[in-house]
Amino acid sequence: MTTSALDGIDGDKNIVTDDETVIVDTVKYSGLIPGKEYTLNGSMQVKKSDEDGTLTAEPLEVDGKPVTAETTFTPETASGEVEVTFTFDSRAIADKTDIVVFESLERTGVEIASHADIEDGKQTTTVTRPQIGTTALDGHDGDKNVVTDGKTT
Repeated sequence: MTTSALDGIDGDKNIVTDDETVIVDTVKYSGLIPGKEYTLNGSMQVKKSDEDGTLTAEPLEVDGKPVTAETTFTPETASGEVEVTFTFDSRAIADKTDIVVFESLERTGVEIASHADIEDGKQTTTVTRPQIGTTALDGHDGDKNVVTDGKTT
């Protein structure tokens, strides 16, 4: 089983913070039994680095609840792909946070495969917070010194 997580809005790896963020994880599978029902359980993990540089995973939580998604499907062939869609509010997530999708494949409630690699770039998206900047200049001559008169720009 392999996966590839992308921004559900524009299909890239950058997630712009919003009240409704969508990440679509495309899961490719092989070796399944056609006609049998399977469930993919996905969870979102925040990539963290310890003091010694070791990478760790911490469940992404929004309003105190972990961000998860589930898709149940019945494959027509032994190999194929299916999408798992996560929808959540990302406005409180810090800029440049890496979010990694972990997936678990189950049949009749028993896990038969998983993909949970905190270092897998295909499973990783990065949060980007919108930013703005301003510059104020004297409208008369373009410098920073404003001369007061009856009409100042």
